[in-house]
Amino acid sequence: MNNPPPTGAPVLSTTTPTEGEVVTVSTAGIADADGLPAVLTIRWQQSAAGGAAPFTDIAGATSASFPPAAAQVNR
Repeated sequence: MNNPPPTGAPVLSTTTPTEGEVVTVSTAGIADADGLPAVLTIRWQQSAAGGAAPFTDIAGATSASFPPAAAQVNR
């Protein structure tokens, strides 16, 4: 049985959020011939200061929207 991988990427409402501005993620940019799962796991991450890798999960940030605090802006 052939199961090709999904193509595309999630769509963010903004890639340069400000403190307290809610950022949302959508699956609108992802195509999958056999359909996306009914439930997707979401994990918001932040990079090291200055925007460099590595990325780490933001504790408790697992819904489709996220309001970044000062600690996440420009990271």
